[in-house]
Amino acid sequence: MLHGENLQKTIHIMPVAKTEPENLLAEEVKVNTELKLLLGEIDAYQDFLQRFPEQNDVIHSLLCVTRDQAAEYYGRLNAIRKIISKTQTHGAKSC
Repeated sequence: MLHGENLQKTIHIMPVAKTEPENLLAEEVKVNTELKLLLGEIDAYQDFLQRFPEQNDVIHSLLCVTRDQAAEYYGRLNAIRKIISKTQTHGAKSC
């Protein structure tokens, strides 16, 4: 997690202590949107690597950073979805 500090600065983390489903769902939408943007950026960098081989070092460096960020967002999204799933399952069992 090379860029964990930068990630924390770019994502406003909503408090999850309330465990309100709306907060988790809003966080899921937000993280999913950010992940889609990063995946688009990765596609663009891969395209630019082929189109501008003279900029290979710069583009490859940016690509690596963006891939790391995308991995962090995937992990965060996965965790949010697990919490939502367990919360819904737990809520259904307790009724």
